[in-house]
Amino acid sequence: MQNQWLQLMGDFRSLPYTLEQEIRVQINGTNHAQYNMSIHWHGLKQYRNGWADGPVYITQCPIKTGNSFVYDFNVTGQRGEWWNADVEQVDNQGNALAAILIAPGQTTNVLVRTNQIPGRYFTAARPFMDAPVPVDNKTATAIFQYKGIPESVLPKLPNLPAPNDTEFELSYDKKLRSLNSPKYPANVPGVPTGGWTAIRFRADNPGVWFFHCHLELHTGWGLKTAFVVEDGPGSDHNVLPPPKDLPPC
Repeated sequence: MQNQWLQLMGDFRSLPYTLEQEIRVQINGTNHAQYNMSIHWHGLKQYRNGWADGPVYITQCPIKTGNSFVYDFNVTGQRGEWWNADVEQVDNQGNALAAILIAPGQTTNVLVRTNQIPGRYFTAARPFMDAPVPVDNKTATAIFQYKGIPESVLPKLPNLPAPNDTEFELSYDKKLRSLNSPKYPANVPGVPTGGWTAIRFRADNPGVWFFHCHLELHTGWGLKTAFVVEDGPGSDHNVLPPPKDLPPC
């Protein structure tokens, strides 16, 4: 979809992951898909400019098929989804992890080195749940097939960790490395299974901001809300006017 939908995004690796000085970002999103779409800039603070945040029917209506919308916003003094990746570092980390654990609503990039004997290889995934909660405990599989290998070759199913293998989950988490630093702390609270957390924050960014669970099914259950932050004193604490090309509903 990248070449069709995000026509002007370019190579993410060419963008710095730390923005010390304010820059203006303009991304022209053109929808060539058959479904309505939008772009959400996860992790980037849209100061006074919720129009470019992207949540459909919260701050904008979707970009319809064949239409375009220019996401125009300023970014300064923050780090987010944009990263300056070194392929060798990604490769080394992937080799160290061996298996991958993905939480609900998360995505991950996998770098595959095709250095095995040509054949057909299974990739498999199963849910992890260490609490007494019923889950759909099916194993999803796919086959990675080298060119020229007939489908009659039967791959071997890999050995997966047990669905409640907490030790594996904890050891996996310890291998992960983030961009956290004293200057840019992560500020991500950990919540145990069945637990809760209280968050106190300063509402200093006027606009409407979507607050939701990252599991799409849960948003349908109502695990979502929107914070409406009113204008503050002075013109530099007011919501910017909506752009002229904001998609209509």
